[in-house]
Amino acid sequence: MAYIPFHFSHVPTLETDHLQLRELQADDATNLHQHFQRTETYPTLDTLDAVEDWIYHIRRLFEVMKAIHWGIIHTDTNALIGIASIQEWHQQSQYAEVHYSLTPPYTRQSYAIELIQALVTFGFKRLDLNRIEANVILGDDDMMLSLEQAGFQHE
Repeated sequence: MAYIPFHFSHVPTLETDHLQLRELQADDATNLHQHFQRTETYPTLDTLDAVEDWIYHIRRLFEVMKAIHWGIIHTDTNALIGIASIQEWHQQSQYAEVHYSLTPPYTRQSYAIELIQALVTFGFKRLDLNRIEANVILGDDDMMLSLEQAGFQHE
């Protein structure tokens, strides 16, 4: 895979067969709040104000080149169905972590594999990573299976 440097001027849009990963906007707050309530991904984001503050916070993380967050859009319905990110990016050691959360009922479909593959391709090709990890909450068998199907190995 050829390395094409990424410059942190804007959050890039990534596309797969069924998904579009795009920058999260302030007007996504209501849909994100519903997502967080349905998935319990971030229990502290229990109010709309907290979600709006979080969107502001992740933009600051991008500006200082610490993380890239995306909203996951289902291209057939244009619905926000989750969030994804590349975080803990260490440029010198060429390491980062991928994180994602899909809203039910999208968790047990092939969308997670598409999503993971898009994040990994971006990480290796644009961020020049040589190691990508994913942390999984104990007992999240769906995420473990999706990561393994996308080529991750359990360590």
